[in-house]
Amino acid sequence: MPFLVRAINREYWPEPDERDIKARVLELNSDALNDFFKTSDNKMSFWYAEDNTDVDEAILAYLGSMDKWVVMEKRGEFERQEFILLPEDKIPSGIEIQKNPNHTYIKDYEIRHRDLANLNVRLINELAALFIKTLDNNNGMKAVSKTHIKSMFIKAVKENKITSSNIPKSDNGALRKYISAIEEEIESTKKAM
Repeated sequence: MPFLVRAINREYWPEPDERDIKARVLELNSDALNDFFKTSDNKMSFWYAEDNTDVDEAILAYLGSMDKWVVMEKRGEFERQEFILLPEDKIPSGIEIQKNPNHTYIKDYEIRHRDLANLNVRLINELAALFIKTLDNNNGMKAVSKTHIKSMFIKAVKENKITSSNIPKSDNGALRKYISAIEEEIESTKKAM
């Protein structure tokens, strides 16, 4: 089953309970809306995973598109990132899923990007209900530790899906340094063998 994957701050969202979903949506903390429902041109950005085995690649595409998380990790403010996994077939009708390649430094993963388009307040309300239902289901989230993230990037570097030389110093310097350190670690391991 295909998923649309997006980073989430779980602390902003309600814990599972038996109350009506519509009531829970109306009680959402405004920080959840500000954090999660950032849109541009009435579109919300996600990364595509073909199935459960493909989720790490969608997460890698997301993490490879920015260095904010690397900066936070360097400051000791990042231990893990949580992601919501929305079943593609549960996206409310009226929302268009657009295949819009987007920037990531992971080679060939740009095509994994999807936009949920034509959003308005009614559809965002329906999406919020879907998010809450998905979070209520323990299989609807994936928390990824910084250790696991590093292992995903080590694998990507070994497979030549990302290199520090392809990341401009001016744009994402922290990500470039992170990948460079991984490349050096791999090289020194090879020399030690």
